[in-house]
Amino acid sequence: MEIGFVGAGRVGRPMLVNLAAAGHGVTVYDRNAGVLASLRQEGVRPAGSVRDLARLPITLSMLPDGDSAVEFLLDDGGLLTTARPGHCHVLMGTVGPELVRELSAEAAKRPSGSPTHWYPGAWPRRARARS
Repeated sequence: MEIGFVGAGRVGRPMLVNLAAAGHGVTVYDRNAGVLASLRQEGVRPAGSVRDLARLPITLSMLPDGDSAVEFLLDDGGLLTTARPGHCHVLMGTVGPELVRELSAEAAKRPSGSPTHWYPGAWPRRARARS
């Protein structure tokens, strides 16, 4: 499977290296060019821009905060403005459930219609008890 990944820091790097080692094609975008260069030896392809990731069927992001997630997804040239219909993005990282809900609502308005997958901590307590 071809996977796009954003955020090759302390948490993201081991994840994307393991995906590449498992045989997936991994293309990564990170602001730090040195990080991208070091990942080539791990079998990971660097992306020149977010647009390079938008052509892939799925992207994962592991970003340090909500501001970084909003910038990556919503800024001009961000993933939600460039992804094709049917694209799936998995938002991970240090973001709260309220921001995930806001980004999900925004994603539904975009041409990609990128689906959102919730993590259990964001579900109301009552819904978790029934699942």
